[in-house]
Amino acid sequence: MNSESKNSIWLSIQYIVTLISSLIMLKLNITHFGSEIFGIWLLFASIWGTGSAIDFGFGTAIIKFTAQLKSDERKLNGLLSSSFYLFLTLGIILLVLINLIGHIFIISEVVRSVGNNNSELINIFTLLGFSFLIQYVSIFLKSIFEGMNDFKLVSKITIFQSLTTLLFVTIIYIFNLSIIWLAIGYLSTWFIILLVYIYYLKNIHKSIKIKLSFFDLNNLKGIVGFSVSIQFTSIFTALIDPVIKFLIGNYLGTSHISFYEIARRFAQAMSGLFFNTFRIILPKASILNTTDEKLNFLRTDGKKFSKLGITYSGTAFGLFLAPLTILIKLLFGIDEPIIIFLILALPESVNSFGYTIYIFLIGIGKAHFIALVQLTNVLLISSSLFIGFYIYNTVLGLFGYFITVVLVNIGMFLFVQKLTKIDLKEFISSTKVFKLVFLVSCIIISTFLIYFKFVPFYVPTISISFIMSFVFYNDIKLYINFFLNKTEVEV
Repeated sequence: MNSESKNSIWLSIQYIVTLISSLIMLKLNITHFGSEIFGIWLLFASIWGTGSAIDFGFGTAIIKFTAQLKSDERKLNGLLSSSFYLFLTLGIILLVLINLIGHIFIISEVVRSVGNNNSELINIFTLLGFSFLIQYVSIFLKSIFEGMNDFKLVSKITIFQSLTTLLFVTIIYIFNLSIIWLAIGYLSTWFIILLVYIYYLKNIHKSIKIKLSFFDLNNLKGIVGFSVSIQFTSIFTALIDPVIKFLIGNYLGTSHISFYEIARRFAQAMSGLFFNTFRIILPKASILNTTDEKLNFLRTDGKKFSKLGITYSGTAFGLFLAPLTILIKLLFGIDEPIIIFLILALPESVNSFGYTIYIFLIGIGKAHFIALVQLTNVLLISSSLFIGFYIYNTVLGLFGYFITVVLVNIGMFLFVQKLTKIDLKEFISSTKVFKLVFLVSCIIISTFLIYFKFVPFYVPTISISFIMSFVFYNDIKLYINFFLNKTEVEV
């Protein structure tokens, strides 16, 4: 089995283990601490989580530039050293700012509203702050390994981190410990993970040396410009979910926000597995320099991963559609989240196909264009949902989200065609995009059948699962063989 297959398999395992662990921890924590106390924990964690998201795009940038410069030891060490100390400074600044905001505006308000012990809340918030800083540095080191294409090792460390955190949560649950121990557990886990990354960096990539003496502002010019564009991309991407929720709440009522959140979690859990599995695309695209290299990548890996994206959509939102919708019905007992899930499956299916092109553009340094794409995405989604909800005043207005994603993906493909002169018609044809069109058409028809109550929800969803098992049978076999390294995906 080659390194590409191993990396993809371990990324898949990591995603599944992390997802299952997080669900178990959520259940144990809510059962042990109660919804009110654990709600405070979630509030504090989300505040520090926002800080972790503000990395100014350095995570993606380090992956890209490490992949580009890994054959030039001097340049790589200069870039990583300069970036590390800038990154560490940003982390310390965020630590101080968020602590100030938390102590002035948040902790006192929480104490006033729920009457909890002030000193305990301060200790929890402070411990989470130190966890944030250690996690911030760990993310930097993790990006170096991903840039060196060591996704297998990163996945193993991430799995270890998830299981270690789960162990702490289980011990706290069994011995009935207070919530301050949860904060201590998180801090201890991230400290261990930081030491693990440092150990492997020193023992696997001995040529990489991060020293203050290597710091040079000139090394930061290219990476800072790219990083800022990536950060804007992250911000615009993060805006999509609250914009959708605001419009749903404004036009359909707050209860529909809960329905949307249920459907969104299921849809993104499915598509997220594919996105996480094929993060290996970024370092592969980052080393492309000439137009011929980019064109050759699109004709080989570009087609392969795009076709795998269609196959994955056919599996996740076609073959598994019936089990997923039945599970939603069993857990929540209503059809509304099922209808929303079907609509959200449409843009997620299209994005799985376009994901390779999206990462390709980031890899070759077109971060400004990607930021523009995501800004366009937010604006089009806002306007299309507004029109859809205004006209129909139903969840069918979410079809505007799907239409926007289709238009944005078409725009990306046209941009790539202009950039590389690739035969777009041949590219699309060879990836068997007609299967994606068929899948999308079946889901749209099913959505209307269920919404207007022509048939029970399980009739069209079971039918789609049955039909897609035949449509994607050979493709799924190729998908499995790709991971087993028995055959290449034919394009």
